[in-house]
Amino acid sequence: MDPIYLESCQLFHFGSLSLTHSPAKEATEMALKRVRSAHKLVSYDPNLRPLLWSHLPEEECRRRILWGFYQANVVKVSEEELLWLFPGKSLRQGLSEVHAMGPSLVFLTFGPDGSVASYMGNTVYHPAFSVPVVDTTGAGDAFFGCVLGLLWKDDRPVISFHMNELHTILRYANAAGALCCSRFGAIPAMASADEIHLAQQTLSLKEPTRFTNIDEWLETTGKDLA
Repeated sequence: MDPIYLESCQLFHFGSLSLTHSPAKEATEMALKRVRSAHKLVSYDPNLRPLLWSHLPEEECRRRILWGFYQANVVKVSEEELLWLFPGKSLRQGLSEVHAMGPSLVFLTFGPDGSVASYMGNTVYHPAFSVPVVDTTGAGDAFFGCVLGLLWKDDRPVISFHMNELHTILRYANAAGALCCSRFGAIPAMASADEIHLAQQTLSLKEPTRFTNIDEWLETTGKDLA
């Protein structure tokens, strides 16, 4: 990797998939050392894929994925990932654990039941949009890509956001994820900015199927869902 390129970037994004095997693991660690020493913003998506970790003990898999949180300013994690990473703890406790590792801004996704942004001790929720689902591949990437695009379009630090702004970001990212689910493929299913803006105006919001109160649902543990 070109160190000049790394040190000149505005945002460095990585996922845990590059931590499963060498030499990608060492290359990722080197790149993160470079960008962090240059005080660049770092985003992280655990993107848990158990089959890719099958060559390692579960605890080593968990340790490597958790290591990623310590490197990042902002992360996206799914409900299933959070409960797996912090066995026996509630979603809210898991969010607190992630924040304690360093990220000031955490996005928690619930698939068809919407998403949450957690920031400075507060959470904001936005429901999903209703679409006919044909393929969920890439929906998380569409969601987080839009989050990152909006977060840094004005080149602002993570610490400068208000909760109403994060609600707007969740709405936009949820619309992008919904459109992705309504199409086949991953990259071909990614929507344009114009399509996402139109979807926010025309698609109806979907009532969550598993909860009526997000604050109560954040107390859910893996045992509750077993």
